[in-house]
Amino acid sequence: MEREITIQGTQAIYHAFTLDPTERKVDFSKHLDLISSTMGDLVVANEPRFIGIEGQSGAGKSGLAKVLKEDGVNVVIIDVCALSDKSPNPTDISSYFGDKTATIVIDELGFADRDCYELINEHLDQGGTIVALVQSRMDVDLEAAKTWLSMDRNGIRAM
Repeated sequence: MEREITIQGTQAIYHAFTLDPTERKVDFSKHLDLISSTMGDLVVANEPRFIGIEGQSGAGKSGLAKVLKEDGVNVVIIDVCALSDKSPNPTDISSYFGDKTATIVIDELGFADRDCYELINEHLDQGGTIVALVQSRMDVDLEAAKTWLSMDRNGIRAM
């Protein structure tokens, strides 16, 4: 059972559920500032617009993904775990790569089928933007994955 998350501006509201009866609000404005600044640096340096964000389970990656969608323009979220059929096999996310102008936020890229890496590279080569949220950057073997941030419940920082 996944916890319900709603968005109000730059805040994610994590609603109470069976495993945690308390509601929690997290302001992601500092996260957005660092991501925006980092993306600006990539554009100026003419580097692929890929930002990886590493955070353990419960760090707030899914809430951040939803805030990015709410805050951005033409943002597509691929929630790999939600698409999973609960099998141990990697999840195929290839059908979500259609709009080359979209910013694609991949929540838990580490669980996606590695066949999608070619599509990620194509998206980046055509000027698209990828924000990949993972539990460990060691789960991602992607040449463009050079820019990493780290997040936990205390915030976000460059690595």
